[in-house]
Amino acid sequence: MILPADQLGRAKKWDGSNPKDLVEIFKSMEKICLENQGVGLAGVQIGVDLDIFIVKKGENSFFDAPFGWFVNTNYEPTYKSKRVKSKEGCLSIKNSLGELVFYEVNRYDQIQINGFIMKEDGSLQEFKLNISNQSFIFQHEIDHNHNILISQIGEEI
Repeated sequence: MILPADQLGRAKKWDGSNPKDLVEIFKSMEKICLENQGVGLAGVQIGVDLDIFIVKKGENSFFDAPFGWFVNTNYEPTYKSKRVKSKEGCLSIKNSLGELVFYEVNRYDQIQINGFIMKEDGSLQEFKLNISNQSFIFQHEIDHNHNILISQIGEEI
């Protein structure tokens, strides 16, 4: 079940314990994301207060699986990045009819992300990459883990 925005907490860094449990959480997150036609989902959105999220594979993704499983991840703008407007919805922010509410959010068009990507066997691979493709999705999900919502930083449209 996806929690509404007013029930989301702040994520804490994953300490490396019980990787097999985390694999099961990621698999559950994939199912929830697909059922809700999402492109990403943070752990805090399902009541897991760990710094984890998933992103659906897009064109030119740097990961091979249908979803990337990310752990303890941060971002910062690259030296070439510009702020651009992004139209975003969030599975945790819906109107009284249960429909997504959309916001216009200023995002960086290019970011450097660093952290870990988890494989299905529970192993972790550290990474540090500059990305432009899907950068808005990564910013959105990482912001969730820092208790930052599009309703706080964007304008409803």
